[in-house]
Amino acid sequence: MLNELKPCGTTAAYQRHLRAGEEPCDQCRQARSAYTRARYIPSDRRLDPCGTPGAYQRHLRRGEETCQACRAAFAALKANAPGPSKHGTNGGYRMHLQAGQIPCEACREAAREYQREYRARRAGAEERSRVLDRLLAEAWAEVTAS
Repeated sequence: MLNELKPCGTTAAYQRHLRAGEEPCDQCRQARSAYTRARYIPSDRRLDPCGTPGAYQRHLRRGEETCQACRAAFAALKANAPGPSKHGTNGGYRMHLQAGQIPCEACREAAREYQREYRARRAGAEERSRVLDRLLAEAWAEVTAS
């Protein structure tokens, strides 16, 4: 029969346990493990050896403590990173920081100017918001007074 339930010890029964909100039995768990192992295709990708920036990132992903060789390789990579292509802009300032470099004077000045303009825009927006709130409160008071 086509709709017949598969017995425990099969991957179908394993799924049935999960759908029912049950803990799969040992037979079903073993069947699922065997199925997963049979489908496993080993990767031919080689891991970066320690002492490379890739290995440094692997240590971090795995939650491991980074080794000295990997830290040195990553520090060298950051130290030799190209600087920003647009000096004298806020984006250039942020690129310096992202590369782990001390921003040049032109980029620092551009970032300061950006912050001044940003704060001025925010102050104007807050003032407009206060005026709008006051007008709405007055309009509401007129409506409710009628």
